[in-house]
Amino acid sequence: MRFITLSDPETDVSRLPNFLIAGPQRTGSTWLYHQLERHPQICLSQPKEIFYFDTLGNEQHPLHVSSDLGWYLKHFEQSEEQVATRDAQCREDFDRPYEPKVFGEATASNAAGISGERLEDLMRLIPDLKVVIIVRNPVMRAWSHAKLDLARLMHRSIAEVSAVELDEYFENPWVRLCGFYRQMEECWLGALRPGNLLIRPFDEIQARPLELVLDIHRLIGVDAEERFVPLANKGRNESEASDGVPEPWLSRLREVYADEMQYWNERFGLNWK
Repeated sequence: MRFITLSDPETDVSRLPNFLIAGPQRTGSTWLYHQLERHPQICLSQPKEIFYFDTLGNEQHPLHVSSDLGWYLKHFEQSEEQVATRDAQCREDFDRPYEPKVFGEATASNAAGISGERLEDLMRLIPDLKVVIIVRNPVMRAWSHAKLDLARLMHRSIAEVSAVELDEYFENPWVRLCGFYRQMEECWLGALRPGNLLIRPFDEIQARPLELVLDIHRLIGVDAEERFVPLANKGRNESEASDGVPEPWLSRLREVYADEMQYWNERFGLNWK
């Protein structure tokens, strides 16, 4: 492999992830993570986002910590106490023991951030990997991303963000890339085995949350039962705010993503405007 390293040859690789909730950012990956985490056959990473595969080979990336596979796999380890707690909860909730069958993580920058040689490394490591990508109206996705990065994380309201900051933000190549879903689809389809990529619209989190989660269960190979999704019908992604995108950025983003929106509208019967 070009980027993945292994400092300890005795590293236990039995907990390599079977699936990724790959994002992109601001498309409901946190909600999906919480829908999956209580299933008795699923073990998810702690924390939700590890930023491993998408920062491989880029030591200057602010979120890069290590290229060592052992470091990455530590995020899937569970103490005896943690396993006992999960087992007790599964028996109480579902009358089933906790028996993890698959492992997964939900780094939301993976969809757009893993490509080229990074993707080649990943596929050599996990040839039968399953991947979930959620596509959201790219204009609203970009606006939600801006509100997070420029407002919430900086402890201010979006009204306090200057026009210059917003201009610079929406010209950022990474921010724009996160809304070009067809490019992501082409990249992942070219790498994954047939049937291992699931793409669904963000709208389904509102319209059919239970069915969406059960589709993911079937993809990753665990028991797809409604009782394992106790929160699905209460699900709501709180990042979908009611306030619209102001001008002139609304018109600019619509122009950037016009072809993208038309494609996904036709594919899924949506009404992204």
